[in-house]
Amino acid sequence: THTTSFDPAVEAHDVTTTTREKFHDAGIEGGVRVGVDLARGMVLGGVFGEYNWSAQSDRKGDWLAAGRAGIIVSPRVLAYGLFGYAQVDYQNIDFSGLAVGGGLEVALDRSLFLGVEYIHTFYDDEKVGNTKIELDDDKVRATLKYKFNSDLGKILD
Repeated sequence: THTTSFDPAVEAHDVTTTTREKFHDAGIEGGVRVGVDLARGMVLGGVFGEYNWSAQSDRKGDWLAAGRAGIIVSPRVLAYGLFGYAQVDYQNIDFSGLAVGGGLEVALDRSLFLGVEYIHTFYDDEKVGNTKIELDDDKVRATLKYKFNSDLGKILD
């Protein structure tokens, strides 16, 4: 005897295709960062928020809210790590996720700082129709910062 069965759970199941986007949209991005840092001895901590505008064709803009902690490794140099929450509008889809990174800042004078920073963002997957899109983001950037009443700059006095 041959028996055929019907499983309604299998029939109602949506098929999702996963796509790992590997965009290589290198380009110029500019933005504004506002925050506060506090130094105690050679340790520095702070919080900040930033918004960036992009010249990349598929990226409209992104924002980040984060904290950072660092060590003043010499009177003019700060090494720090950061952790935060980010969101980006990429190809008209909003992605959000966790950002981690770090950088170095060099005090040019009491308030002006030159730096380099790396941030990797692990964005949550987004579903468009039956396609799941995964997006991760890597940024390497040069920074020029003006700080009002900087604790790092005070060490130069």
